[in-house]
Amino acid sequence: MFSETVIGYTIKLIKNFLDGEPLPVLPEEMDFDELYQFARFHKVEVMVYTALKKLDVENKVEKLKKFENLFYQNILISEKQKSCYELAEKAFIKEGIMFVPLKGSLIKDLYPHSVFRSLSDIDIYIGKKNASKAREIMESRGFTTFEYGYKVLIHD
Repeated sequence: MFSETVIGYTIKLIKNFLDGEPLPVLPEEMDFDELYQFARFHKVEVMVYTALKKLDVENKVEKLKKFENLFYQNILISEKQKSCYELAEKAFIKEGIMFVPLKGSLIKDLYPHSVFRSLSDIDIYIGKKNASKAREIMESRGFTTFEYGYKVLIHD
């Protein structure tokens, strides 16, 4: 699906970037569309973009435009999610609902830059006992419930 050139270069680029080592020279045959697709597939597009910006790349602005657009999109999404989480957190605390944030939202700030870890959602464990009250709280604040009351309670 992806070429060895793109796979190998992406791994070395990210490793060197995170280790503070000199960035590898961009292969002449690099296909930026494929590089973008590969980075996006593995959710490392922001790290790849941040590293590539430091390289001297011919037609850099044009070649990195997709990366740049996604970079700013991720920042906006990240800030919106942070705001929504804080809203839920304050509401749950105010109403005495015990909760635990889970997965990506916990480790996001452990990255060198939080934007390196994009999230598609925010996972919060509230338990069966608090599910109905938590649903009421969130819906009263403008959120919509897509799944609720199924036998397998994954996204209630």
